Amino acid sequence: MIKSFQLISSLVCLVIIFIYGCSSSKTNEANNYIFGEIQMVGNQPFTNLAIRNETSFYLLDCTGAVRDSIYHNQGQQAEIFFDSSYTNKEAVTVLKVNKVKVIPGYQQNNKKN
Repeated sequence: MIKSFQLISSLVCLVIIFIYGCSSSKTNEANNYIFGEIQMVGNQPFTNLAIRNETSFYLLDCTGAVRDSIYHNQGQQAEIFFDSSYTNKEAVTVLKVNKVKVIPGYQQNNKKN
């Protein structure tokens, strides 16, 4: 009787650990974002949207309304939320953007010249 209880308890613990391990491996959107200044880089017709902060520079891979929002807010500070990233053939990190949060007035009010 005691051995079967121990076996059942052990199995329940293993199932709980397995479920917790699988659920904690999911990506949290809050961890996949970068804050910086939206920029356009490159020469026509080979321009790309990018974001630059104090330490890094990333190209932005985005479409539709997200691309339009980023394009029309060049020079503004923003939080760029992304699903994943990859390195292109020029060894630059590219972020696959899913959302942007522009912070209007941030540069004028908080950046000292």
